Amino acid sequence: MIYNPLDSFYKSKIGAVSENEKITFRIKGDFTSVVFCCKKDGEDYTIYQMQSKGEYFEIDKLFSCGLYFYHFECDGRFLGNSNEYIGEFLTENDFQLTIYNKDYTVPSWVHGGIIYQIFPDRFNRGEKEKIVPQHKVLHKNWNEMPVYLPNEQGEIINNDFFGGDIKGIIQKLDYIKSLGVNIIYLNPIFKAFSNHRYDTGDYMQ
Repeated sequence: MIYNPLDSFYKSKIGAVSENEKITFRIKGDFTSVVFCCKKDGEDYTIYQMQSKGEYFEIDKLFSCGLYFYHFECDGRFLGNSNEYIGEFLTENDFQLTIYNKDYTVPSWVHGGIIYQIFPDRFNRGEKEKIVPQHKVLHKNWNEMPVYLPNEQGEIINNDFFGGDIKGIIQKLDYIKSLGVNIIYLNPIFKAFSNHRYDTGDYMQ
């Protein structure tokens, strides 16, 4: 093993880490030089020389809040994240690191909660009659297959709708409660072109 972020020897803090908390990174191997390459999301890489400790190389780092990406270069070779989440020379994928606000606390009402996520358009249609804009398609049959393949222009546009809505969710509240759920998480419900609504067009509607 050269690097394993799920082993505290290689990465002293497992998972997300509080801001300004020291993290020790270690790389095992018979290398001449190892550098730690790290960048905050949207910024450029900064390169740090790791110190040789005999059988391994080591570096201590502190981070401010944010999402970071990192990899190592061992004698000039890129050591990145494999499909098994361990260091591998045959990939150029970065490892990811989340640094959170040390003063953040989870609201008390979340503790022990069971969350049910809803994709509103596909959940339940409360309003049976729907007026659909010209650039959208409404499935009359709730059990039809969603359109997920590229169109004639090779684009996946997600403009087909089933008509699930807030009234449909309200109608199912007793069912959701019967599952032991006490928190509902909705995908975006704002006005949008696509059925997933992550391309929100108007946050006021």
